Amino acid sequence: MKRVNKYIVLSLILLGACNSDKGEQAVEEVVSREAKLENIVFEKISKHLITDVVECTGRIDVPPNQRAAIFAPIGGVVSNITVLPGDKVAKGKNLFTLRHQDIIKIQESYLTAKNNFELLKVNLERKEKLVASNSVSEKDLMQAQHDYNVAKANYESLRSQLKLIGISDKQLAKNGISSAVVFRAPINGYVAHVDVVSGSYVDINTVIMTIVNTEHKHVELEIYADKVNNVRVGQRVGFHTAGSDKEYQAEILLVGKEVNEETRTVSVHAHLLDHEADNLVVGTYLYAGVMISSDSVYSLQSSAIVKIQGKNFVLIKEGNKLKPVVVQLGKSFKEYIEVLNFEELLNEEIVVENAYYLMEEE
Repeated sequence: MKRVNKYIVLSLILLGACNSDKGEQAVEEVVSREAKLENIVFEKISKHLITDVVECTGRIDVPPNQRAAIFAPIGGVVSNITVLPGDKVAKGKNLFTLRHQDIIKIQESYLTAKNNFELLKVNLERKEKLVASNSVSEKDLMQAQHDYNVAKANYESLRSQLKLIGISDKQLAKNGISSAVVFRAPINGYVAHVDVVSGSYVDINTVIMTIVNTEHKHVELEIYADKVNNVRVGQRVGFHTAGSDKEYQAEILLVGKEVNEETRTVSVHAHLLDHEADNLVVGTYLYAGVMISSDSVYSLQSSAIVKIQGKNFVLIKEGNKLKPVVVQLGKSFKEYIEVLNFEELLNEEIVVENAYYLMEEE
């Protein structure tokens, strides 16, 4: 004779009942009659750690001083790009070259200003000596001082402009005038973005590429303002990325003091505790829970709870039968749910693996 196995859901049994009281009687009658106890796993209710959690979202980030945007301090044509996104670079590595005639003009202007400054400096020193012997009037000395100050300001301004575009006065004196500037990595890290291609003309302040140092990655959380008062430095954070059940741990180091008016959230900074999280890419979106308090309470696995017609049941072993018992539930954390009326279940054997039972028909 052919054997057929069927899984019968308790909630479907009660749904067929006319009302809640009759439904409970129907469940008890059917379960008692059909239960195959050898196929069911039982456990006794016990205490587990239940944690209150503030749920939030966030991302993997790095501190501002570990992120560098390389921009064009002067308009020019980009060439000789030596890196690609994802490349690891050391501080000082050549990244690209910028060429433009204005680079030549600044160097010419600087050299002219330097020569003029040095000439007027000598002239001022000479007149200071002559004034002491009454060979030069005070008026001539004042004019020489004025010319010297103007020349000095112009010289120092052009030297600063040279430094801004990446040319030092010592480099210029040694190598002479160049038509190009080589840009180097300001920090160690990885190339996050390259926003131009060789041959592109870029205007002043155009971002050409970004470098990120991932050695100091952290979790940047966004917590709603009405919940942030429960968040404290030192609390643990559990988080996972979208599409993954792998959970990582972090610890809160800083809690922001200002509410973002657009999102009504406060930024919270947390330090990564799992070395495996080092593989997460900067900018990765994540879902997190801040563990704000913990308590050891009587609880059961969520798979032991059956909700029918607005009531929660568990099944206990009574002789060779199963008996449904109504339970009042409290807080939940991961796979466990607090049972408030636990006194009724102490020392009872409770079905914990699922809310179904197996019925065999010949």
